[in-house]
Amino acid sequence: MFTFNRNRQLDKWLPKTLRRIGEDLRKAGAIAGVGFVGLVLPNDSIEFAEAFALVIFGMLSWVIGLHFEYAADKIETSSNSSNRPEQRNRKSKKRKEGK
Repeated sequence: MFTFNRNRQLDKWLPKTLRRIGEDLRKAGAIAGVGFVGLVLPNDSIEFAEAFALVIFGMLSWVIGLHFEYAADKIETSSNSSNRPEQRNRKSKKRKEGK
């Protein structure tokens, strides 16, 4: 069975790439608004099933976009925390002690 380990997979991606994809997916979430209008306003151009599919697709793309933004923030935070001066000093002390 396929298991998705989020931490291993997303760490390989660049945060800027994740952020750009997330922005585009959130913009695609506007399709949910079009579907909602199709559900509410009675007309012959869009049927109920089509409007419902647009709402679901828009909401899913918006949620996935938010997740990509969250992952980009987590990757940036973890990479920034590893570059803190205290941690660099600890690493250099360990290297000196090892020699």
